Amino acid sequence: MAYLREWGELLAEYAAGAASSAAQKEYGYRNGQMLVVWDGSETGDRQLQWLVQDHLGSTRMVVDRSGSLGGIRRHDFLPFGEELGAGIGIRSAALGYGADSTRQKFTGKERDTETGLDFFQERYYASTQGRFTSCDPLMASAKTGNPQSWNRYVYVLNNPLRYVDPDGMQEKEAWDQLTEEEQKIISAKLTLKKGQTAQAVFNDKFKGGNAQERAALVTAVKNLIDNAGGHSNSEVWQQIQSIDGGWVDEKNSSAAAITLSIKNSKDFLETLRKSGKYDVDATYEIGNLTGDHGHSARFITETSYQPGMHFVQQKTYKDSRFDVHWDPRSSAFKNVNWKYLLMNSNNTGNARLAEQGVAGLTHGNPLSAAQVRQELKKMGIAPRNEP
Repeated sequence: MAYLREWGELLAEYAAGAASSAAQKEYGYRNGQMLVVWDGSETGDRQLQWLVQDHLGSTRMVVDRSGSLGGIRRHDFLPFGEELGAGIGIRSAALGYGADSTRQKFTGKERDTETGLDFFQERYYASTQGRFTSCDPLMASAKTGNPQSWNRYVYVLNNPLRYVDPDGMQEKEAWDQLTEEEQKIISAKLTLKKGQTAQAVFNDKFKGGNAQERAALVTAVKNLIDNAGGHSNSEVWQQIQSIDGGWVDEKNSSAAAITLSIKNSKDFLETLRKSGKYDVDATYEIGNLTGDHGHSARFITETSYQPGMHFVQQKTYKDSRFDVHWDPRSSAFKNVNWKYLLMNSNNTGNARLAEQGVAGLTHGNPLSAAQVRQELKKMGIAPRNEP
């Protein structure tokens, strides 16, 4: 069997030596989460399958192309991932429980049909034991303050309802997803009460409702640090007094926005304007019919096809509050695309307005924080060589 992968994601499976057009299975993703599978071993409507996953990423239902309730197959799991099949409790074949060709099971990891082990990238996991089958290769994940982490075979600190383990190496609290440098940078932007630590406050503010939301919120913070000049302590970064929390998008829980407190809007907007990197309260904002912006500052990208960081102060906000998110296509950009020039008889002004209008139509469908980060890497804003 041969496998095609990209960015750690399984895209297709082939018989050994088969042509690239003869895939046995193909996989589709949305925001890093497996969404659809085409399976050549199935027939009829069952060849195309949609995976419905829970808050941990475990596959709970498989829906075929017909969408019929009668064609739904179901999977239930014990807390550490052991599957509950037909004959256990009220589960029966008539309700959709039973063997199928789905291998992406507990937390979405591939389950080996011969050994029953789950593939966690760096090592295998035995759901029947609730333990990894080999020692944690990342020794730094053992923390003296948390004895649960001393067991090098333990799964997510013995707390599988709260944590997931993306790569078989360590649990993912919000704070632990930051680098040491990012932790130092963000510590100065957290409001701490007496006796509180930056780690505890950050974990509380960016815990999210589940592991996916937590990862989105933390990645948005990382994106803010890079995009707003946190590493160099830029003048824009200095204007941010505190990072107060965030939220995930209603349509896409992998997309996130961050809430900030600044000294005052006048100084903040003037600093953004003087940097030359932002369109601040631009005249084209008049055409924004969906936002209730009191103030708006957009990071200027090279093209409209790059995500644009957008600082927003709603009219109802107090003077010290701004939010920041990333639009999937930037409305503030340097270079007008040739297609819009052709459509507007090379009139640059009209072409820019047309392109801004089209870009603005995408703003209701945000990219995931991880997708934004990949684009920031391509733009040279985020480090390309991070893990």
